[in-house]
Amino acid sequence: MATEKVRLRIGSLAKAVLVTGQAYQDPKDALNEFVSNAADEYAEADRPGERIRVILRRKGRYPVVAVDDDGRGMTPDRLREVARNLFKSVKVDDERTLGEKAIGLLAFQQLGARCDIVSRVSGSSETWLLRLHRGAATAELRPEKRRARATPGTTVYVAELDREILRSITQRKVVDYLRRRRAAALEAGEYVIEVQEGRAVELVTPEQPEGIAVRLAPQRTLWGTIEFSLFVAPGKDGSRRVTVAGRAGTTIIDSICELDEFDTEPWNSGQVSGRVVFPGLQQTAGRRAILRDDNAYPLFTEAVRATEPALRAMCERVNEEVDRATADRLSDTLRRVFGAVAAGVAQRRRHRSGAAARGSQAGRSGSVARAITRLQPGDARSGPHLPIAVDRARPGSR
Repeated sequence: MATEKVRLRIGSLAKAVLVTGQAYQDPKDALNEFVSNAADEYAEADRPGERIRVILRRKGRYPVVAVDDDGRGMTPDRLREVARNLFKSVKVDDERTLGEKAIGLLAFQQLGARCDIVSRVSGSSETWLLRLHRGAATAELRPEKRRARATPGTTVYVAELDREILRSITQRKVVDYLRRRRAAALEAGEYVIEVQEGRAVELVTPEQPEGIAVRLAPQRTLWGTIEFSLFVAPGKDGSRRVTVAGRAGTTIIDSICELDEFDTEPWNSGQVSGRVVFPGLQQTAGRRAILRDDNAYPLFTEAVRATEPALRAMCERVNEEVDRATADRLSDTLRRVFGAVAAGVAQRRRHRSGAAARGSQAGRSGSVARAITRLQPGDARSGPHLPIAVDRARPGSR
């Protein structure tokens, strides 16, 4: 019997949409998808250094999260194409962009029940709205009047937020998250990110490693260049880690030790920090793991392994210098302590010697006085009699 080929078909598109949009371990990963879309827009338009704004409104009756860019905007046809081409990304071959699966739009379902994409294209005065609902297989497209944009660009609003989500997307948490996840791109000046909550606006700055830089040559491959930015610091600190970034300088994993191959020294020593960037690495749908393909991943592991001797040598050198400096400081401390002790001993000796001398002199004076007091006239011990006049009344002399 001949082998039959059975074409796969999604039985429930609405359920597939819902499941795909809830594949993120952290709600901030879902929010990051819309930051990625804004970053991709600037990359495609070749406009480095532009602003991405994350707006948090967690209080009030209708909390909302928004991500805003000043890009080229989208026409109604483009918005319609976005809705109709899920899982089919036009960015897949563009290494400047992160988008490759065309499912990031569905990430709003991890945060809330409704997503509004409000956009105005350059050269037009009209603003259009594409609205999606959680678990729905259809979207709505119409002109937008209430939130009409004054300038070209796109704003994504996620509304009807889940209450438990609000605790994990505070301004502080979002800023710290983006510092880690966007460090390479922010340091390269590809864009800037502001996070606003109420009147407070904070600029996201890249996370800076500490220690001595280890100079490592980049490794060029057919799937892009592997770049190293690694530092070694003294002492063991569990907060030090080496992140791994992929396309568009976006962090895939927060610590290289999450990979079994590198859960060993020097990577888990607590002394090494920084990042490894390789655009050839692919991410899982949830953006929290690296796909172990047969092409790019083996090159990545080989290149990282090749850096380990230099890192170990730097760790040993730093530790030796710290031990030497510690010994020098200890010697100085001991010298000061022993010097103080010796000075104290000498002072006490001088004090005792002075007290003994004074006591000896006083003792001799007292002995002489007592001897004179005991001596009586005519006492044989007094030696020759001294002519001492004594006025003594005789009986009957008067």
